[in-house]
Amino acid sequence: MGSPDDPRAGDDGTFDVVFVCTGNRARSPFAAEVLRDLTDYLPVSVASRGTVDVGGAPGLPEAVWAAGQLAVDLRSHRARSLARDELVDSDLVVGFEPLHVAEAVVRGGSAREKSFLITELAGLLESGRVHTGHDASFAWLAVEQAADARRAEHFVQAEPVADPLGRSRHDVLATFEQVRDLVEVIAAGLFGVRARRVVN
Repeated sequence: MGSPDDPRAGDDGTFDVVFVCTGNRARSPFAAEVLRDLTDYLPVSVASRGTVDVGGAPGLPEAVWAAGQLAVDLRSHRARSLARDELVDSDLVVGFEPLHVAEAVVRGGSAREKSFLITELAGLLESGRVHTGHDASFAWLAVEQAADARRAEHFVQAEPVADPLGRSRHDVLATFEQVRDLVEVIAAGLFGVRARRVVN
């Protein structure tokens, strides 16, 4: 298996997920860490990329703080930008705004039928039109069915997830709570896993 941050790590049979945002300093690394934690015992590889090259910058300070409030550690994260054709072999690519999905397809080489807005994919998985998974072996089929449902013009309300850049800590925390909830829907729908939250 490739490293956890290598988008081509799925060549050995793992299910390969890449989250894409703008700078790879908040939304996509946070989502990747949430999904990585939920699937840490499954053959799933998770990575994140940004559409803008910010030269390996660390996570936004507000993002690092907000992630910490949700038990996710982004302190060691360094941004990585999307390279041409690096998503050709990915099994699923998830963006937070329509531009992210477009860049994943046009620049990254991701297959259109495997590329989704995060709210769109979560909506499709919850719509009843996709046979959601009982374990990781169902993930490929679920993605294929989600793409079929989208092609069939089944309407799913798919709003972008706001860019945290320039926003307050508490606004970023609210965004991350939204992202966490969406990732949990995706993890349940694709892999049959549920969040393991600690309740105080």
